[in-house]
Amino acid sequence: MGSFFDEGHPCKTDKVEALYREHTKGDVCKAHYHSKKIELLIILEGQAKYNVNGNDVMLNGGDFLFVDTNNVIAGEYLKDSKTFSIHSPSIPTDKTLT
Repeated sequence: MGSFFDEGHPCKTDKVEALYREHTKGDVCKAHYHSKKIELLIILEGQAKYNVNGNDVMLNGGDFLFVDTNNVIAGEYLKDSKTFSIHSPSIPTDKTLT
């Protein structure tokens, strides 16, 4: 769900985005930040190492990472992983690579 759906679609909303992803070991999330939306990343299965403002955080299945606005994050998946991300509000263009 999110603002990226067509008008009239039941999943279209500007209030929240939700995304399920499967990552392969070695996948990388490039360093970025969001200036207008918050992010909640949930590791359903697998393992990842994220860096938040210069601090490393290990995440395993069942762990989550909450990221407020203007915090720089980057990550690498250390095992094949399944994730669920929630952003609020839904602003697809609010991602700045650093």
